Amino acid sequence: MFFARRTFDPQAALDLTAESFAQAFASRRTFRGTDSDAARAWLFAIARRQLAKYFEAGHVEAKVRSRLRGRMPTATDDDLERIEELAGLADQRVILREQLKSLSPEQREAIWLRVVEEQPYAAVARQLGVTEQVARAKVSRALRTLALTFPPVHQDRCEH
Repeated sequence: MFFARRTFDPQAALDLTAESFAQAFASRRTFRGTDSDAARAWLFAIARRQLAKYFEAGHVEAKVRSRLRGRMPTATDDDLERIEELAGLADQRVILREQLKSLSPEQREAIWLRVVEEQPYAAVARQLGVTEQVARAKVSRALRTLALTFPPVHQDRCEH
């Protein structure tokens, strides 16, 4: 649920989960913890880095495919619907839609261009008719505003 609640995309959540566990396995010798709390914190640190890379790069699929050497697990439509249901994505989307309305039109456009369309800041700046530094500031302020008004996502835990 960690990734599903942050990406709003069940397939991306599955890909990011696979990549996180692959990364954890590959770097398992670097783990220095002694208990399950330390292991959980270590795994969440890896997951947060994977999520940051996902948002920065805009995708993770090619890396996961190469890591899994063509044995990419596939999710059925029922699997994806269940992930959406468990993560409460329908409610989250409604809340996000309402919170986006609180932004100025220019901030909404900056967020749309940068986050949804995954355009580089230079392209966002050109489309907004501002400098790249101003485009970065608009996106940053809009994200900060959303972070302050969007209900917090509590740290996910493994459910047994």
